[in-house]
Amino acid sequence: SYPDVFTVLKHAKAEDIRKKMDAAFNSRCAQINAPLLEEAVRLRYECARLLGYPNHAAVQLEDRLAKKPEDVLSFENVLQQRLSPLAK
Repeated sequence: SYPDVFTVLKHAKAEDIRKKMDAAFNSRCAQINAPLLEEAVRLRYECARLLGYPNHAAVQLEDRLAKKPEDVLSFENVLQQRLSPLAK
């Protein structure tokens, strides 16, 4: 429950206990949610294909500044090239 989790995460001195609690809390209901998520992804893909798009990302990007997934990837690559030297 929320009060137990947050109390342990806030006050437990042992890092491994905090990690285990966090992992357990964040993976709850995985058996139920995983199939639902897989179905949602499949349905999004199916809808995109029926509309003539290669994938759901292409549908979402059509009305935005970056019109194609390739434009987004290109932007991310340029950004990574420019910021990598600064990060190092």
